[in-house]
Amino acid sequence: MFYKKEIKFSDGELAFLDSIYNLSMSAEIKSDERNILLSAKKELEKTGNVPKSINDLMNSFRLGAVQRSLSKPVSEFYSKLYQSNSATSGLTKGVALSTALLPIWDS
Repeated sequence: MFYKKEIKFSDGELAFLDSIYNLSMSAEIKSDERNILLSAKKELEKTGNVPKSINDLMNSFRLGAVQRSLSKPVSEFYSKLYQSNSATSGLTKGVALSTALLPIWDS
């Protein structure tokens, strides 16, 4: 019999998840940006794979960042994604990942 595994997030991971949700509710962002964020939030809640979510979001927003076409809030979020990606390089789970994420997303 199959059962759904409950995913437990660390404080840093929860701060990241909350930032995705809060940004997706902003009236200042574009609808395509909102769709990307909500899709990433849903996938993160399903898998719990924060490093993959960070990479997926960076890939989704990269072209807009290069073209400077992102809304201001998403542009700031992209900068934090870049910091997170650098800080979490090689980390996959646990206290080290949470410790790396918390100062970036809990601000």
